[in-house]
Amino acid sequence: MSEGLIYKTFGGLPWTPKFVEAIDKTLCLGCGRCVKLCVRKCLGLEGFEDDEGTERHVAIITNQEQCIGCQACGSICIRHCYTFKEK
Repeated sequence: MSEGLIYKTFGGLPWTPKFVEAIDKTLCLGCGRCVKLCVRKCLGLEGFEDDEGTERHVAIITNQEQCIGCQACGSICIRHCYTFKEK
């Protein structure tokens, strides 16, 4: 069993990356803030029509292998839609 990845911050403090694992689409507002924030381009928006016929969007993981585990997407999400895991 591996211990996971542990790195150090610029100040020498321990830091363990937690990689994006899932997005709860029932909570996501589709605002796109997480998509714009992700510098690794791991996220995108998916459009759909809701029960009332209104065009909506939700965030999706489009390029998970590029995730560096910074958790910025989860930090900016006001609905706390993100689930992360250590690797």
